Amino acid sequence: MGFIWPALDESTDRERKHAFVVAGYLARQRDWTEAERKWMLRLDKEEIKYFSSSECMSLSGEFKRFRDNDKYPRPEGRLAANKIRDDLLEIMKKEQVAGFALGLRLKEHRAMQKSSRARKVLPPDPYENMYTMMMIVIVGELEDEYRAGLFPARETVAFLCDAHDKSVNIKNLYDELKRHNPGCAPWMGSLSYMDNEQSPALQAADMLASQCKDVLVEETTKPPGKRPLGDTFKQRVGGHVSLRVFDMATLKMLVDANLPRKGKPGIYSTQQLTMFKDTVLAKNGDKNR
Repeated sequence: MGFIWPALDESTDRERKHAFVVAGYLARQRDWTEAERKWMLRLDKEEIKYFSSSECMSLSGEFKRFRDNDKYPRPEGRLAANKIRDDLLEIMKKEQVAGFALGLRLKEHRAMQKSSRARKVLPPDPYENMYTMMMIVIVGELEDEYRAGLFPARETVAFLCDAHDKSVNIKNLYDELKRHNPGCAPWMGSLSYMDNEQSPALQAADMLASQCKDVLVEETTKPPGKRPLGDTFKQRVGGHVSLRVFDMATLKMLVDANLPRKGKPGIYSTQQLTMFKDTVLAKNGDKNR
């Protein structure tokens, strides 16, 4: 039995108005070692200690040197920071990793919150739900591949997430998540947290989550048909990343599948994975979308 390591992080727009995304990459340890080596070499070339999407965007922290100055007059600093991010994206496109992203349109989430019935399942803050859903999506796909004969045996998935003040919520729920999803539980190993400044894998997850959030914001705010989500997404992150998006229809199915029964919350319903296959994948087309 081997170990598979997903590193996950989240991203939302500044006003928390349009999109919330949990995303990250999954790989075996030997593949992570090679990807992280190349990642750190690229950062070392610029004497940057770590990558942060927010710092890259705002030209702050490790990217402060690229602000308007004598060495980097506008727009040279912006272009230099973007080049580093794009080079890191290219590294992840070429390595032996699989990317996963789960997105939520916040406008539709807020609309569902107006229903007392939906509020029994969907809390105002989507953080907890989105992380637990992402974990089930990942191990569910691995179980499908195992049943299809692509794995000789079930392996252990060791989740790594960015550490912050909400992390304890997921850690406290993890055992219950396994208990209520027996079909996925054999894959679910440890859940640990780490400061993303110390982990290139989490920095890569941060970058992917930010890119997916930007694509989803564009798809949400632009007129229908003006910018197809799938084409934009593939151009940015490559065809080895799967993006699934909650819309109103899938949120309603999530509520139906997880309403409390006999006074107990059912947010860990074993119906969740079936719901994803029947609706999210079908609505979004091929896996690379």
